[in-house]
Formats: sequence, structure tokens, C-alpha cells
Amino acid sequence: MIDAARFADAVEGLDWLVDEAEGRDLALTHLARARAALWLADAARVVEHSVAAAEMAERLDDRELQGRALAARSEAEAMGGDLPTAFSTWERVEATWPVERRDASYARSFAQRSLMSYWAGDNEACLSMAVAAHEVGMAASNLEAAVTSACHAGLALVGLSRHEEGISWLDRAIDLGREWEERSFRFTARAMNMRSGALREMGDVAGARAQSEEGLELATDSGFPPAQISARLDLVYADLMDGDAGAAERAIPALAEALGSAKGFHQFLWSIRLMVARADTALLAGRHDDAISFAREGLAEAERFGRRKYAALVRVPLGRALLATEHREEAAAVLTGAVLEAERLGHLPSRWPALAALADARSALGDDAGAADAHAAAVRSVEEFAGRLADTHRASLMRRPDVVALSS
Repeated sequence: MIDAARFADAVEGLDWLVDEAEGRDLALTHLARARAALWLADAARVVEHSVAAAEMAERLDDRELQGRALAARSEAEAMGGDLPTAFSTWERVEATWPVERRDASYARSFAQRSLMSYWAGDNEACLSMAVAAHEVGMAASNLEAAVTSACHAGLALVGLSRHEEGISWLDRAIDLGREWEERSFRFTARAMNMRSGALREMGDVAGARAQSEEGLELATDSGFPPAQISARLDLVYADLMDGDAGAAERAIPALAEALGSAKGFHQFLWSIRLMVARADTALLAGRHDDAISFAREGLAEAERFGRRKYAALVRVPLGRALLATEHREEAAAVLTGAVLEAERLGHLPSRWPALAALADARSALGDDAGAADAHAAAVRSVEEFAGRLADTHRASLMRRPDVVALSS
């Protein structure tokens, strides 16, 4: 049932086996139960069973089991936001899990490891790992490994501003999920949410909204709260790109409540995204002091957890709100940091909004030459990104409000 992604159906039998099994079988049962808990958004059980599996593996002196248990432990650490420790634990996985025994189970874990690199802003590493995991997952006809790795390859490519390739991988993930998932379409819903973000960055807000709504419906039907929260966050971001601060403000309180009930399951990811949305919403509504407060909190959290993408994004509303409140020097410094972080990431849709805001800050400081340079760099970033897109997506991009503003 675990290989078929029927996690809820598997729980009762696995809990019975935890009480009945012994030795290696018990360790494998704990690992399967941790896997089920991961996709049922039960953070406490992921930790409980991954720790139990690790203890059993040590007692049995079984290197393969130790590798599997360490992989589960690494996932649990990443779930809580401790990426440095998760990376360190994964190094032990590579040193422990025998190469000749790296099967579909390894591919599943390797796919999750690729996602950790994405969270840390290392898109090249994520892409390399995800593609390798996908090859093993497809060869083994393993649903989780094949679909999640395709998702993560798509995310990495979008992070590298290779959106058309990223969309292709995400379409592959959605197609595989629709074909292979039974009863619950949690992997498919998750892939749809990721695809929505790519569409939104290309300016296709209507397509992104429709994709998020479909993902939300699937996640709700599948009883998968993480994908529900992600879809609802994406819809708030769609509202913001449409300039509808009122819709965003109405959605945020219920979203914050849902996030509070996530009980440690990737809360740090959603908390940062929500804080960025709060900052953007306040800025759009003209509440500059609130925007500064939310943005500072979001930046602190993004830096604390190593989320470089959001450290770049949240500096833009922070810089613009500082500029609106006459803190011009600080605004320019903050926005320079946003540009540098976007350049390090190689993410063009983060780069031109930062450059456009920096141009305004430099103009306010009387630095007309610096303002012209930043504006020209923003235009070049848009042109470079547009050159990578298919005609339909290029047309959507040129309708993005911030892109239109650059040419006005």
C-alpha cells in the first residue's frame, strides 16, 4: 500500500505490525510507518518512527537499514526546518547505505533530499539529484519516487529561470500522478501547486489561479492539508499580482489559522511565504509601517532557515515601504541586497522587481545615473526572461503589471 501511495489505508496494518514484528521486520515497519506519516502530514509520527527505526538498525548492525533510517531522520529534520542538520545527516546516508542496495526506497529519499537543496537555494544541485532519482523511480515503477522527483526537477528549473523546461517536468509529474495514484491524488495536487507558481511568474495569473483551484480541490478531496495550504497561499499571491489587496486581506486570517494547525509539518516554509504575502498586502494597501514590520519579520525568518529565494523577495516590499516612509538610504541598501540575492539564485523573476525598486530608491536619493542603470538592468532581465519563453507565455509576461510599469 505504501508503494501505491495508499498511506491512510496502510496505517492500521502498520500499527499492528509495530506491535507484532521483531528484528529487521520491525525496523522496516517503522520506516514504512514514518513514510506514511510524512504524506499524512503527521510530523510527530515521522519523528517517532524514524527514531525507532534508527535505534533498531543500530542494534542490528545492518548498514542498509541504518542508511534507510538515517534518510528518514534527515527528512524529519528538514520537515522541522533544520536544514544544516538534515544535510549533515544525509552525508551519513551516503556513507552508510550500500551503493548496490540503493533501490526505489533510496530514490524516494533522494527525491526528498533534492527538495532540501531547492529550499536552500541550490537549484543546480536539486536538479541533478531530482533527475537521478526520477530515473530510478521510473525504472522501478515507483509512484512516489517518480512523481516527486519530477516535481522537484520542475521546481529547480523554474528557480533557474528555465520555466518552459520546468513546466514540462511538472506536466510529467501531473500526468504520472493522474495515471498511477489511486483514490487519493495528493502527489498530483502537489504538482499542480508547483505548476501554478511557474505560471504566475510568467504572468499567466488566470492560468495560475485555475491551476491552484484545481489543486486545492484535489488536495481537499484527498485529505492532504499541506497541498491545501500551498494552494491557498498561491491564490493569495494571485490576488496580489491582480492588485487586489482586499481579497488577500480577507484570505490571510483563515490561512494563518490553518498554518497554525500544521503541527511542525513544514510550517517554516508556509510561515515565511505568508509573512511575505502579508508584507506585499500591506504595501499594496498603503499601510507602510505594517509592511515594514511584516517584511522585517519575514526576512529574519527567511535568513534563519536559509530560504534565499524569500530573503530576496521580501526585501522588495521592505525597500519600497522604507522608501515611502522617507528612509531612502536604508531602502537603497535593502534593495541592493535583494538584487544581489536574486543574481546569486539566477532567478530573473526575482531580479527585475528588485532592480525596478532600486531604480526608484536611487532616483529618490538624487542618483539619476544609478537609477538609469538599475532601470536598464531591470528591462534587460525581462527581455532575457522573455527570450526563453514560448510565444503564449511571452505574451502573458508582457502583461504583468510590473513589466508594463517598466515600459511606461
